[in-house]
Amino acid sequence: MQRLLILIFFISSIANAQNNELFKRNVDSLKKELAKAKRDSAKLNLYIQIIGFYAYTVPDSAVSYVQQEISFAKQIKSDSTLASALAVYGAVLNLSGNYPEAINYGLQALKIAERLRNPLVLAFVYDWLGATYNAAGDYNRAIFYCLKAKSTFERSIPASAYKNRDTADRYLGLMIDIPLIYDKFNKIDSALKYIKIVDDFYIKTYGSRKWPPLFYLFGNYYFKKKQYVSALQYYREGIANSGPNTNMMDNYNGVAKVLWKQNKTDSAVYYSKKVIEDSKLQKYPIAQLEALNMLAEVYKSRYNPDSLAKYLSLILAVKDSLYNQQKVMQLQSMTFNEQLRQQDIIAQQKQFKTKIRTLILTAGLIVLLIVTCIMFLANRNKQKAYSLLQKQKVKTENALEKLKSTQALLIQNEKMASLGELTAGIAHEIQNPLNFVNNFSEVSSDLVDEIEVALQKDDKGEAIAIASDIKENLQKINHHGRRADAIVKGMLQHSRASTGKKEPTGINALADEYLRLSYHGFRAKDKSFNATIEKHLDESIGKINIVPQDIGRVLLNLFNNAFYAVTERRKTSAEGYEPTVSVSTKTENDKVIITVGDNGIGVPKKVVDKIFQPFFTTKPTGQGTGLGLSLGYDIIKAHGGDISVDTKEGEGSEFIIHLPN
Repeated sequence: MQRLLILIFFISSIANAQNNELFKRNVDSLKKELAKAKRDSAKLNLYIQIIGFYAYTVPDSAVSYVQQEISFAKQIKSDSTLASALAVYGAVLNLSGNYPEAINYGLQALKIAERLRNPLVLAFVYDWLGATYNAAGDYNRAIFYCLKAKSTFERSIPASAYKNRDTADRYLGLMIDIPLIYDKFNKIDSALKYIKIVDDFYIKTYGSRKWPPLFYLFGNYYFKKKQYVSALQYYREGIANSGPNTNMMDNYNGVAKVLWKQNKTDSAVYYSKKVIEDSKLQKYPIAQLEALNMLAEVYKSRYNPDSLAKYLSLILAVKDSLYNQQKVMQLQSMTFNEQLRQQDIIAQQKQFKTKIRTLILTAGLIVLLIVTCIMFLANRNKQKAYSLLQKQKVKTENALEKLKSTQALLIQNEKMASLGELTAGIAHEIQNPLNFVNNFSEVSSDLVDEIEVALQKDDKGEAIAIASDIKENLQKINHHGRRADAIVKGMLQHSRASTGKKEPTGINALADEYLRLSYHGFRAKDKSFNATIEKHLDESIGKINIVPQDIGRVLLNLFNNAFYAVTERRKTSAEGYEPTVSVSTKTENDKVIITVGDNGIGVPKKVVDKIFQPFFTTKPTGQGTGLGLSLGYDIIKAHGGDISVDTKEGEGSEFIIHLPN
């Protein structure tokens, strides 16, 4: 939507360029006219028309011609033309999603416009910066610049001038950006206020209500109010009154999201694909991204992994072109420089006012000397402040690097801490098979002595019976030795860093093993600890593809938290309280659901939303890093699943894991 409106304030004819087939056929003749044009005003007009056409169809050609316009402005030494040309350059870059470079040229235009104090050019640049910050997602700066554009324009243009079509177009171009930003900001009441202002002005000026951007904005308002019938009506009116331009694409997206809400999935897919098709001819990445997100959502709901993967890949490609890290850093850097520049302007204004007051109160050479001293001191302080700022910046960057390093170490320690949590439980588990091995070995040794006596007595029957007992004992020794071996292998597997490779795993056996190890671990630390363990495992669940080390860590952390919760509640509960920890598994809608519950202390309602955040813990200082649930959340999400909590303070908690079957 903002693509059409970015340029309309300064070159309103662009809005009609892509709908005019005659103009398309004659673009070559415009180039020939440009080559022959003698007057500067004629050349500027031709540049505007050519750039307006190519901006929506061949951005590279638009960039080439706007660069020619900038060179021409410098050649004729016209600052007002240069400011406008730089702003148009930024607008063309904005259309293709290059926001950092777009803002860079916009700020250059703003410097020139502020120096010229031309209110029309200044209002245009303010409005353009607002529209670009809106596209880049910085809505606070966007509304700041757009409101400045509105006030600057209204102060400089008398009421009678709005009867002029060109002036009215310019006013509409800057006014429409304000409800657009409030709409993106989800301040729908403020958006509606300005939508109605623009609508009333449009009807009063043109005597009709046929402007596609207004239908789109009305549609958005009613959509967010969940009045889908009204929203759909406005979006369809927007389509009916739009040519094959960006307004059409925005309204297509509007219709698609309404139909999706109305469970008309096939129709939603149809309109989203129309946006994708139109985006091949018109470079509008924002609308394309919205349509791709809709298609991904649809195919996710249909459990169509191939189509989902296709559209997720396209989404990543578009997002990378719009929001990659380099662009974000450039945008932040330019915004910071602009803040410093605005601060310098304010500081200079204050110094000017101080100088005027001083000149009024003093006279002659003494006044001049005082002013000179003030300026000298101010400059020196500014240099000191700048030097201090640079030093602080270096310290901040160093502190950030140390923080990142510390966080990485904490995360690794949390992963390895689970191995320590297993130690006591494993020791208890491995002791049983070792005791059996030792006992049966001793018994077998005695039986060997007995068989020697029987052989000496030539009692073959007794010897055979004893040999059978020895064989049975050896089988038992082998069985318990394998049990100990399995426990050791499980410990080694848990201690290894995860390769991230999924493999078929019995989720019931995994849950049962880690529940038992966690329980024995708590028993090893506190001999008086007892808890009831309830298991409801759906035996019909087969093996599922997971990374067993990672899911094991998640389950171990949940079991440890559950035993910790019942232990804490036992400290303050009266007799009759029975600590209980449960685990259940089941399948539902192609999902395996694992539930870990307890009747412990629960989680306070005010912090439930924070428990999956890194470094947040409800445990006392020194007893928890706050990384267990955070890492568990990331692991489950990486498996394509979900984890949630149902808890009530003082009564207990349930953690529910959904994994793909």
